[in-house]
Formats: sequence, structure tokens, C-alpha cells
Amino acid sequence: MLIAGAALLSAVVQFSIFDDLPHVSDATSHVFQARIFAGGHLTAPLPPCYDAFYQHNVVMSSVGMWHTKYFPGQALWLAPGFALRFGGLMMPLGWAIATWAFITILVRLHDESIALLAGSLFALSPMGLLLAGSYMSHTTFLMFALLAGERLLAGIKNVTRPALSWGMAGLYGGFALLTRPQDMVIFLGPGLLLLALRPPQLLHLLRRSLPWLLLGAAPVLVCLLLWNHTLYGDWFSGGYNFNTNHSLTPIIRDSIGFTAIHTPKRALLFTLQTLWRFNQAALGWPLSFLFIPFALLADRKSWGTAALTSIALVIALYALFPYQGFEYEARYYTPALPFIAYLSARGIYTLRSGNKLRSGISALLAAFYLHGAFVYVPTYLWPKYSQDYEQVSPVLERTARAMKLHNALVLVPSEPPDDFRYSSGFVFNDPWLRKDIIYARSRDQSLECLIEAFPNRQILRFHPVDNWKSGSFEPITHANENNRAPANGK
Repeated sequence: MLIAGAALLSAVVQFSIFDDLPHVSDATSHVFQARIFAGGHLTAPLPPCYDAFYQHNVVMSSVGMWHTKYFPGQALWLAPGFALRFGGLMMPLGWAIATWAFITILVRLHDESIALLAGSLFALSPMGLLLAGSYMSHTTFLMFALLAGERLLAGIKNVTRPALSWGMAGLYGGFALLTRPQDMVIFLGPGLLLLALRPPQLLHLLRRSLPWLLLGAAPVLVCLLLWNHTLYGDWFSGGYNFNTNHSLTPIIRDSIGFTAIHTPKRALLFTLQTLWRFNQAALGWPLSFLFIPFALLADRKSWGTAALTSIALVIALYALFPYQGFEYEARYYTPALPFIAYLSARGIYTLRSGNKLRSGISALLAAFYLHGAFVYVPTYLWPKYSQDYEQVSPVLERTARAMKLHNALVLVPSEPPDDFRYSSGFVFNDPWLRKDIIYARSRDQSLECLIEAFPNRQILRFHPVDNWKSGSFEPITHANENNRAPANGK
């Protein structure tokens, strides 16, 4: 029931809040690449008048390729869904699988009661649900990382054939790397714990498991190398920061570390601001971190220490990033969510072990969830994310369909400060620009090129009304008028 609830709630977020659309440019890039994979290709060809189809975080290569800038793990996960025409269900499915893997890990480490409580905190996380309905890569990374952990434990505890379990752990770990390589830092917490507490046993375990882990990860790592070489001309280049096959349009280059601009003082400010948002978004409570210190009073403190280490490593890593990652509240801290849920559950059980505190803790938890259900979600989260988030809405496509546009190219006004408005059209384009209605940026310098490149399409400019709540279409005239069908609507 808990796993089904996780899938259902994330689907509600996906279809009710986000209209089954990617909103942040990272997600639009992943979905674009997923459609390319679903079509059976590695990249799409560079479109004519490429500047008119420019989208943030999508590479328009100097050698004629059009593709995501990101590692391909997220797009690979989404691709089967788009190929079978249920792409919107892949993220809720991923969240359900992540919840199952998390609960299974804790059953093996502790018992079912702690596993179910921690699983409930995890599955109901507002930030987790936002990301699970968003097409962002964070949920998919968690799914692969938790599956890797579950299989690793299964091999250690001989739940199934150890060699097969470790091979699958390597495969899932490889896909986690292929999805968000920087977030692999979360594995260091448990790894350091094993290294510190059980050197002889760890060496024995490594001798047994490492060959199978590497064998499982090898196919994914080979795919990553081939991806890098094909797209960027170098085995070890990647879309985060590549030096060959330059993009013809601007690409955000990621960096890490302190600079003259990103000083330690600025990093501390970003970290404190992100922790403040994460405090509520993690569990939906006014004080999501309240029970964590009490987890260290429980028995078997070692796993609590490992969890705290992983949380600290995530925070330290993203303190070095010059960008806050404020989308979806504190999305960079998503890898810490399972550890937050685990430590909170351990803390709650520790406090409830005393009969005097049992009723008080239950009342406090009820108050926290009532605050989340009746204050935090309806007055803050829902209005913020259901209203044209990141300038993306279905209004453009719905209006075009309502006006019965056919064989049309629609120009979308997307000049600063509305630079991201083009995403409302880009998310409906197919990578080969074959759909009945396609969308391009409304730029005067691109108009003649578009007229020549799409002579048999009617070309219209969209004029938004009432801050993009509706709009109308203006037909664009040009010399080749006789070859164009009349515009429908205004």
C-alpha cells in the first residue's frame, strides 16, 4: 500500500500540478533526449535556422548533432515510456521503485517497523514528490542508487545468489553514475563506515564482490565512453564541461570550487538558505530535522553515523557549486532524503521507547503532518508550482489545438525577461520537427530563414494575453504566400 501510495501521489503531482510537462530546463533537455532515444537514434540532426530552436541545456553541435548536454541516464529511463506513449508514468514508477528499495534495505538492516516508518517519511516527502513528478533526474538517480544498495546487501546477506546480486548492484550503480555522477558521493558514507569498523571483513568482501560489481558496471561505463566519444570527440569529455564539438548556441558550463565570485562566505550563505528550504521540504514539517539528533542515542549507532556522513558530504559538495539549485526547493540535497528519513525514524523510535513520551511524540507528529497538509502544501507549495512554474504552461499548445491550427509553425515570444517562455513550445516539439504544429523562437533575424526552410507551413506569431493565461495568433505574410494554407483563428 505504501509503494502504491508513493506512485499515486507522485502521479497526482505529475498530472495535476505540472500538467505532465517538464518545467525546468534540465528536465526539458532530458525529455528531448528521451524522445530521440525512443525514436531509435542517438542524436537528432541540427535543425534549419537553428538559432530559432535554441533551448537552454540542449547542445546544437558544430558537427550537426542536436542532443542533451547531460549524461544520458535519465533519458534512457524515460525513453521506453515515450516509445510506448506513457512517458508521464515513468517518474511515478521510479519513485515507487525507489520507495520499495529503500524499505527493503532497512528491513535487512533493522526490522519491518523502522523500515515502514522511514519508508512512509520518504514516500510522503514533499520535495521528493515534486521531483518525482517533474522529469528531473534526481528521482531516477535515487532509484538506481537505492536498487544498487539493495542488491549489494542481498549479496552480503546471501538473500539470493551473491554473484548475481553483486553483478546487479554494479549494473544499477553504473546507471546511477550515468544519471547524476556527482551524487555518487552518497555511497561514501556507508563505505567509510565499513572501512573504519571492519577492515578484515571488508577486504574479504571486496575480494568476493568487486569482480562482480565491476562486471555489472562495465556495460554501462562502456556506453558512457562511447557516448562521450561520439558526441564530443573525446572518451572522457562530457556535456557538463566539454572542449570539442562546440555548441553553436550558449551552454551553461558547470564548475565546482571557490572562485573570486563564489567565495566561502557566499557558499555559506547559499548553504544556509538551502538548508532552510530543505528543512520544510524534506518531510513537510516545520522542523524536519528535529528527530535526527535522537537517532544517535539508539542502539547500532554506526549506521546512524554513516547516514550523517552521507548527508554532510552532500551538503559539502554542493556548497562548492556557484549555483544554489533552488528549483523544487532544495533539489541538490535530494540524495540526502533517504538518510533524513532513516535518521528521523530512528530518532522517533528512540523517543517513543519511553512510555512517558509515547503519546507526546504521536501528538507532535500529528501536528506536523496537519501543518503540512493544511498550511505548507496548500498555501505555499501548490500555488508556487501549479502556476506557470519556470514560465512553462500548456496554454500555448491548448490554444493552438483549440484554434485548429494545421501544418503550422508558431513563433513564441521569448525575449528577456521571458527567455524561458519558449520552453512552453519546445516541450511539444519532436526532435525532427515533423509534428503538425511546431514551435520556434520569435526572432526577427530568424524569420526569413524560417520562411525559406518551411515553405509549406503556415507561420504564425503567438500573442499572449493576461500574462499567458490565453492568447491569439497573428498570421505572418511572406513572398511565398500561394504555397501556404490560410491561418485558422485570429
